[in-house]
Amino acid sequence: MKVACLCNDDYANFMYCQVEAMRMAGVDATGYKLQRSVFNYPLQCKITRGSMMKNISADLYVIFHSHLEVLPYIPSKARIIVVHTGTRFRKNAYRIVKECADFRNVIALPEFAQYLPHADYVVGCIDDRTIRPVLPVQNRFGHYPSNPDTKGTETIRRVAAMANVPIHIDTTRMNYQHHLARVAGVDVVVEMHKPTQDGGFPYGSFGMQALEAAAMGKVVITNNVSGEDLYARTYGDCALEIANSEYQLYDKLIKWKNGDTNGKGREVVAWYREKHSMAATGKRWAGIIRS
Repeated sequence: MKVACLCNDDYANFMYCQVEAMRMAGVDATGYKLQRSVFNYPLQCKITRGSMMKNISADLYVIFHSHLEVLPYIPSKARIIVVHTGTRFRKNAYRIVKECADFRNVIALPEFAQYLPHADYVVGCIDDRTIRPVLPVQNRFGHYPSNPDTKGTETIRRVAAMANVPIHIDTTRMNYQHHLARVAGVDVVVEMHKPTQDGGFPYGSFGMQALEAAAMGKVVITNNVSGEDLYARTYGDCALEIANSEYQLYDKLIKWKNGDTNGKGREVVAWYREKHSMAATGKRWAGIIRS
């Protein structure tokens, strides 16, 4: 079966990593997008003009990021899966659900299940083929948001000061390799603290940076608002440190100020490899595609 994965802008290289995961599992998948990523990833899906997208032939079309604007490039009556990943769906949920009523739906964030209760749930993955565990330093904390507003940077700064926990915060947008290097330089990554946004929409399920840090064996403090039950039903136990309130964030910071980050790091790496590596994610996609 030939699978074509399509989107407009693959902001965090999400689709590229999913496509590569599919290929690892033996799925004949190719990714096509209309714009290049702002983060300058060394490997990305093919940049394709809209006029050329019309010539793509496949047995299954997978639309990523709720980018329904690519629908005109897909033949009528084609088999279609739509993957909902973030801001586009969050801000237009009711309209998108209505427009996707005839398609199979996949959600990457568990809070979307309140709108699509029968959707498949697949956590995103990263390109982990060159990422290796990194030895601990000295219980150093870091926070490196892609967007300080949506990742709760000021709250993290304030709560860390209250807990008397030094934390290196860098909001500089840099290319992917430099970003990975700064994550490698700490032992505890505070990915985000943003329980809600966009007028109270539940927000905060861990994202790509949590997986990057987990693959390196870091302790990861993050959110999983309104999604812990769905995560547990789908994947089982989670090795990340979940803090869905400021009180919980404070406690997690205190806990890992002098905690055994080396032992926890080994646990996190094992969890990542079993459940969210490219190989594991590819197997999950293969099951969805073939069912």
